[in-house]
This record gives sequence, structure tokens and C-alpha cells, in this order.
Amino acid sequence: MDNNFTSYFTNPKYVTNYNFNGKGLIYIENERDYVFWESIFNAHFDGMYEIKASIKNDGRRGKDALLELIPTLNKNCLLAIDGDFDYISECDYRFGKFMSNAYVLHTHSYSRESAVFSKSKIDEVVSKLRLTLPCTFDVNKPIQIISKRYFKALVGFLYLMKKNRDLAINIDIHKPIKKCEFRKYINNDFTSNDKIIQEMTSLLEPIENEIYSYIDERSIEFSSFVEQANRKGLKEDSAYRFISGHVLNDNILLPMLARIKFLMERQSLRSIASEDTSRENKSNMTSAIKNHYRDNCKVKTIITHLNLCANDEISKMIHSKVSAIH
Repeated sequence: MDNNFTSYFTNPKYVTNYNFNGKGLIYIENERDYVFWESIFNAHFDGMYEIKASIKNDGRRGKDALLELIPTLNKNCLLAIDGDFDYISECDYRFGKFMSNAYVLHTHSYSRESAVFSKSKIDEVVSKLRLTLPCTFDVNKPIQIISKRYFKALVGFLYLMKKNRDLAINIDIHKPIKKCEFRKYINNDFTSNDKIIQEMTSLLEPIENEIYSYIDERSIEFSSFVEQANRKGLKEDSAYRFISGHVLNDNILLPMLARIKFLMERQSLRSIASEDTSRENKSNMTSAIKNHYRDNCKVKTIITHLNLCANDEISKMIHSKVSAIH
């Protein structure tokens, strides 16, 4: 795209005058991101910006459609994107070198899915799967185990992304998670099947060893990188939010939450058997339970409508970055 034409769409006069009611403009990657970014700006900067999904005439979407806008961004025209691996590594490749740009907002984690899944929001999803008795399984416990186990490998991988991207992209950091069936982590009695984590660990170890075979852990450069990553929010208890958000959602949380839903429904149905009531009442109660879990407990739908926790560190960092502009 011609630079003059591109700058037209970020020009403050165009942005504030052309059909946006005097508001600034925020370009996001795609339509699926509207709920996430609108929840943030409606809460902290209501009425200041109009949000618009990116699309190019040649069909490009997402970050590819936004890259050319960066040189002409200003306080009236911002980008709001996923952090991906770029946020921590800041590799000199595409968006990596622009994450610190004042007008490039991002998720301060891998993606919007990663940002939304704070401890309190995971608990919120579980609470919505309850009908009678509360869930006795703490989903955050295995998440924390995974996070702490992945921390060192992830830090090393991101450092490698910064130093030697061509080498890093040939390492599948998510393979151990994808290979494990996390729905099997929760037993029928809501206890943990620790063999799943053991399997993940055994698959992760050779990958971690390969990563660190390329790194001098004692170097000042690596130590500085670890410290910087820590300041950005990458710590043992938060590392799960810096792996792929799709992997976190599709391979870990969705399978476990679906398993909890199944067990909670079964628990409710079994409780009817002990009720001292007529067969007709039991039949009606059974139908009510099945209807509830079918209509009100669709895990994907519940997750889709989650907003970022207002007290979460990620929310505070995004708020701080926008406040610095104004």
C-alpha cells in the first residue's frame, strides 16, 4: 500500500472527523477481538475511541493488515493486538520490534485468551457449571503445576526467539501439551490423575535440554533477559499465560472444563436416585438437570463472554499504557 494512502487512515483529522463522532480509532486484528478490547475501553476510556477490525483489499487480516500503519500511528489512532511471543522476545522480526511503541497496545500475554484466563476468571467459569453441589476440584491447581513446570523452558525458548529466531521456530514448545489428554487429569471422584503431568514433564524435558544447549545461562545477557521478562509479567505462576492462547484454551482448559461439566451433571443426576419422591418427580428433576446443562452450561459460550478481570495485572498494564498517551 502506498505510504501516503496508509497515512490517510491514521491522520488525526481523518480519524476524528470521518464518521467516528469525534472519537479516536483503534484497529484490532479481527472481529473476534471486539468483546475483549471493548470491555477494556468501555471500563476505562469510555467514549474516547471507536474500535475497528482490520481488513485489506487483498484479503489480508490480523497483524499482517496492520503492520504498515505503525509508522503513522498517533494518540488518535492506535493498534490493539495480541502479544504473541513478540512481547517477551522483542525479536527484530515484524511486530517484535514495535511492542514498546507507545501507540501499539497489546495483551501483555500471548493473546486475549491468555489475558482473560486469570485465576479468578477460571474460577468464574467453574462456578457457572454448578447446579446443586459446588465443584470440589480446583482447576487452578493443575494450571499452576503446568505453569511452573513450563517456566524455564519457555523463558529459554523466548530468549532463543530473540537471538536466533530461525533456530527457535524449529522447536515445538507446545508439543508436550498437545500430546497429553488433560481431560483425563480429573478422575471420576474429582481427584487428580498425576500421570498426565508426569507424561507432559517427560515430553518437555528433552525440549528444554535442547533449548538450553544453545544458551549460556551464566551470561549477563541471558540474566538480563530473564529479569526483563519477569518485569513484563512472565513468572512461574503466570507462565501459562505466555504459551499459545489457543493451546491453553483448546488443549488444557476446554478439555478439563468439559470434563468438570460432565462430572457435575452426573453428580446432580445421581443425587436424584436418593430422593424420597415419586417416579414422576424424579423424571421431571432429571429433565430439568439435563436441560440446565444443555442450555446454560456451554463451556465455549461461557468462555467467549468472559471479560478481563479489572484487578488483574494485565488490565492495569494496558490501562497504564493508554493513560500515558493522554
